[in-house]
Amino acid sequence: MPYKDPGVKAAYDRERYIREGAKLRALKRERHRLLPEQERVWRSRFSRHGIRPEDWAAMWDAQQGACYLCGEEMVAGKAVIDHDHSHCPPEQSCRTCRRGLACSNCNSAIGLAGDDPDQLRQMAGALEAAQLAVTQRMAAVAAKQLQFPSEEITR
Repeated sequence: MPYKDPGVKAAYDRERYIREGAKLRALKRERHRLLPEQERVWRSRFSRHGIRPEDWAAMWDAQQGACYLCGEEMVAGKAVIDHDHSHCPPEQSCRTCRRGLACSNCNSAIGLAGDDPDQLRQMAGALEAAQLAVTQRMAAVAAKQLQFPSEEITR
């Protein structure tokens, strides 16, 4: 029955919970136990984003099951909805702020970088330079070991 006054609905729900709380909790536990694992994952992960199964499937198909950030193939149960947190709170999203489905690693990486592309570019440049330096040092150690095979080279 629709309630015009939200206070009346809240009062009704409170009274019902007082009267039937144990029964309602038992029913909820039983429903949860009977739900297939996939449905439990769906409800916990995507329902709070206001996304319907068919919307999620359309996003998955549009991205051909690949992370929109790294392009790697995703496992359906591990894909996350990436969205702009300046529009919706962290655990919610809407069609306006959804950027796409991402693997959890990429979603974490951009989140840790504050969703800042300049920060990610700076990090990528620094990582490339550091990797090059390590590769050069490793090549120098390998060359030294070829020259002096009996000596122990400090790592």
